[in-house]
Amino acid sequence: MTETTLVGLTPLPSGYGTLRLHVPNLAGVAAPGHHVQLGSQAWPLINASTDHGWIELFHPQPNFADQPEASMPRGSNIELGPLQGTPIDPTKLSLPAVLIADINGLASTIFLLTRAPIAVRRQCLVFLQADDAFPFYPRPSLFMLPGVPPSTTGCAPLCEDMRVPSRLASESGLPGCYTGSVADLLDGWLRLRGRGMVPQPHVYAFCADQLAHHISLVAANWEAQFHRHPLS
Repeated sequence: MTETTLVGLTPLPSGYGTLRLHVPNLAGVAAPGHHVQLGSQAWPLINASTDHGWIELFHPQPNFADQPEASMPRGSNIELGPLQGTPIDPTKLSLPAVLIADINGLASTIFLLTRAPIAVRRQCLVFLQADDAFPFYPRPSLFMLPGVPPSTTGCAPLCEDMRVPSRLASESGLPGCYTGSVADLLDGWLRLRGRGMVPQPHVYAFCADQLAHHISLVAANWEAQFHRHPLS
């Protein structure tokens, strides 16, 4: 276990939140795809700063306020487990890339884009899915995405700020979001491009097994390359 210092916490919309911890020995090696054990739960990393020695953790459940750490004052000491998971090198993504994530894979996806060179970001597309709500307020995208229903205009602001097109899916009928599976969004986008597309897109899944399987079938049907990134 490593003793860290709490330097910041940020409640997010819909009951989510992040913790920023000063832990230089981990910040220097932290990468997208890593998570740490805090208490009895795994918290994925959503950002890290080598220069300032902090890592930022995302709580992927809408009960952030109920976590003991969420009520601790800044400067508190916290016991943290080691980095776990499979790190991702954004410079080694096969491009063009479609990044697909559920809530549990959202942090890795955002961290990956934050670390990616601009030339890589310019060849990325993001589809995100949430069962009920997202940890941000969706806003209308400035990017047109042929093959996506015209009513599906909601995007992730962090992606949009990085000039990465994104679209959202939810079973809850959220405004601007596709009602259904994010895999169906992918299917519509690939359908317009057709089989044998050049360049052939690479589909990366950062999500639960069942959704990843559905995505893999869609990708295979349109002869797109599929990559699965494990969340644990």
